[in-house]
Amino acid sequence: AGQQQVVRLDQERKTPLSKSILSTLLNHIKETVSRHKGMILSGGGALLRNIDQRISQAIGVPCFVADDPLTCVARGAGVVLDSLDIFKQSIMSKR
Repeated sequence: AGQQQVVRLDQERKTPLSKSILSTLLNHIKETVSRHKGMILSGGGALLRNIDQRISQAIGVPCFVADDPLTCVARGAGVVLDSLDIFKQSIMSKR
């Protein structure tokens, strides 16, 4: 097994490809959340420096990084599983 490496992506090392990927990502986000009041980022991507500000500026929707973005989704899923009957009733009543 190889050793883990940390690679720092400085401004000078950004490529047009990464800008293209970011542009595509922002377009998809804008299409998806444009009718909502905001969004919360989770996961490793949320840890990219200033990504919330960049997304917010690009799509005109407030964007925030979740508290503890690396584990918040798993913890939320745990809450749902612990209260599955309540969530199930709530979902069924909305049909």
